[in-house]
Amino acid sequence: MTKVDADTIVVGVDASECSDAALDWAAGEARRSGRRLLVVTAWHWSSSVMRSSMSLLGHDDPYTAGRHVLEQSARRARAAGVPVLTWLVEGSPAHALAEISSGAAMLVVGSHGRSPVRRSLLGSVSKGSLSQARCPVVIIPSGAAADMAGTAAAGPAAHHS
Repeated sequence: MTKVDADTIVVGVDASECSDAALDWAAGEARRSGRRLLVVTAWHWSSSVMRSSMSLLGHDDPYTAGRHVLEQSARRARAAGVPVLTWLVEGSPAHALAEISSGAAMLVVGSHGRSPVRRSLLGSVSKGSLSQARCPVVIIPSGAAADMAGTAAAGPAAHHS
């Protein structure tokens, strides 16, 4: 694994529409800033795996689904003209993303916001990323346009210059 540093933007992906928006935003930011993109998928065995977006990929296990998500996401990001690395990690997505992104320029995640109540709250991964990450966090809301640079909600760490 390449060292994650200030020349790296980390983005969490999970095959959902909001993670695609986060990937597009992160790839655009990497292109604009001359940074590389580290695309991360976290997987784990749990009873909730059948309710996750990963279960919709037609694979028997979350590891294989995760590899598939990374391959598709890497192709999408490379099409934007940025250097891309991928990392598939076992564990809680929020915790894994926070650990991996330590020292990165930023961590980018999507937020589902499926209902009026849920739209007013952050999802578990975005909320966990805000509380655990040690770098700036950018949260791309569900349905956000990929070219909305500068309008995403950012965590407290993002206020550093």
